[in-house]
Parts: sequence; structure tokens; C-alpha cells
Amino acid sequence: MKISIQKNILEKILINSQSFTEKRDLTQITSHVLIQAKDGTLTIKATDYEIGLQTVITNNENTEEGEVTANSKKIADIVKNLRDEIINLYTEEQLLVIQQGNAEFKIPTFIAEEFPKFPLTKTSEQVQLSNIALSEQIKMSLPAADNNNPKHELNAILLDLRNTEYLVVSTDTKRLSLIICKEQSGITQKAIISKKSALEIQKILNNESKIFINKTNLIIENTNTTFFTKLMSGEYPRYEAIIPNELKYKIELPKQEILDNLHMIASLSNIVTISIHSNGIQLTTGQDAQSQAKIDLEINTNIASFLLHANIKYFIDFLNVTKSNTFFMELEEENTPFILISENHKTVIMPVII
Repeated sequence: MKISIQKNILEKILINSQSFTEKRDLTQITSHVLIQAKDGTLTIKATDYEIGLQTVITNNENTEEGEVTANSKKIADIVKNLRDEIINLYTEEQLLVIQQGNAEFKIPTFIAEEFPKFPLTKTSEQVQLSNIALSEQIKMSLPAADNNNPKHELNAILLDLRNTEYLVVSTDTKRLSLIICKEQSGITQKAIISKKSALEIQKILNNESKIFINKTNLIIENTNTTFFTKLMSGEYPRYEAIIPNELKYKIELPKQEILDNLHMIASLSNIVTISIHSNGIQLTTGQDAQSQAKIDLEINTNIASFLLHANIKYFIDFLNVTKSNTFFMELEEENTPFILISENHKTVIMPVII
């Protein structure tokens, strides 16, 4: 195999591939990228088995067919430090040679035929969704997904596809984020997507993307790239049972004013105490805070008296992804779950019991 390629093109591909390779065990072939040259096309693949990225460059005439693997980090570090000129890659016995001018680097390779195969779209169904909207909805859902829960499906988001709508759900058991979209997907399937994969998906989706799904994989095809993620096994919580019906009180609140004041309270405490009365809301630090803060807001609520203790982070996470200027808070009884709502996004939050 022999390839000549512009440095900045190769460097960008290798940088994008870093998130998809094994970092801890360098004896695994998944710590390598696969470089393939065939019919004037250069293909570079990276995968850690859970997620994968393939990038294709066409009309690359200066190639001799073949394939080789190379440690992802080593080749990226070498290319990064070369000049912004043509780089030559070629194989020499069991080595990959990276050459530019009088500089030459040789790094070991693995058996290219053993590199993991990528799933094929022809065994999957295409999902017809608004890609930009879905990307934004995944971004909005990510804060509520857990990080290190022993129940692995909670370290994920759920894409619940139905014929006439789809839902994007995430929960860490203390809050539940739910987005309902009245858009026909044409497919009925529940897909559990790891948080790691969801982070990549919301960056990859664009207007040209085609989304495919089967029982084990979700695949996204862009103009020159193909992304896949394995879907997580397990049973996602029955989230419908967690969502309260319409609650007793509903108040509309100014997003930016609430967000700014919560940030001030958060500088002293992780918990905010919200005291609601008919013509105002008072925000104070939690009882366990050594320092105290009190902020009074003139907001008409039509609620005679209501006291609520909540994790400030849950409020801020919701408001940070809310685009509208106002949002709603629904309440039932003190010390029971409450709901934050903005357009088609709602988050159910467990209060802090003090």
C-alpha cells in the first residue's frame, strides 16, 4: 500500500478518529485505525466495538491498493508535527512508514484483516426524522442521563420510536427528561443509546445525514463519513409511570431572571429553597449551607404558600438548554415531584427532603 495525502486532510481525519479508539489496552487492534486504499479511494476506520467512524476520501489518485493498521495516537502525533505539505504513507514488511521530505517514521502494525467489521445499512431500516432537531433534542437530554449507575441503561438516553411520534428520554432516577416530537418515524423501536454515543451523535448529525437502525446498531451516513453505535441491551425504566398527570399548580417564570439568580445561589449551596407566595418568589440557600443568601423576585404566582427544596444543578441544566424566554413549573404538594416545562421538553424532578 502507498498513499500520498495533504497533511491537513489526514490530520483532521485522525483527530476526529481519536474518540472512537481504545485508549487503555494498546495491545487491542481497536487502539489502531485501519487505513485502506482501493480504486482511488482512501478509507480510514476507527472503532472501540461500541462506536465507530469511517471517513472516505475519493479521487485520491496517488495511491497503491492495500490496507494497514496503525496506533491511532502515534500516527496522529507524528502527523500533527509534520509540515503542511504532502505526506507519504506506505508499508514495509510489518511496519507503516510515514515520510515527508527527509523525515521518516516507522511504526508497527497489526493484521489488517482482523480489524472489526462495520455494520451495513442494507440490513437496517432508514429512519425519517429531522436531523437537526434530533441533534438538539439529544443535547437537551444528555444532562439528565446518569454517569456511573450500575444499571447501565441509565447511563444512556432512550430513543423511543413510534409510528406517529418519537420520544427522547433520559433519567438518573432523581430526575427524568422527556421530549415528545409529533413527527412520523415510520418505525416502532426502543433504542437505548449510551451517553458516550449520544455525545458523538449530536455532533455528527446534519441536514444531509441518513439514519438507519436495526436491532443491534444505529448508523448515520453523511457525505464522506459513516458513524455507528451498538445499541445497549437491557430494559429501560417504564418512564411513563414516573410522569405525573396534570398537577394542581402551574406558574410561568422568566427563564433568564431565574437562571441568573440560581447561579448566584449556587455559588454558596447545592440546594435552593424556593418559597412561593401569591405575589413573589424567594430563593434562599439550603439549610446545610454555611453561608446564606436570599433573593426576592416579584413574580405573580397566584399560589398562597408553597415551600420547595431542590437540587440547583437540575434547575440550571434544564434552563441551560431551554430556548424560550419563559418556562412553566408545575407543582402538586410539598415534598412531591414537580415538573419544569418548555415547549415540548419537560423534566420531572424529585425534591430534596429536609
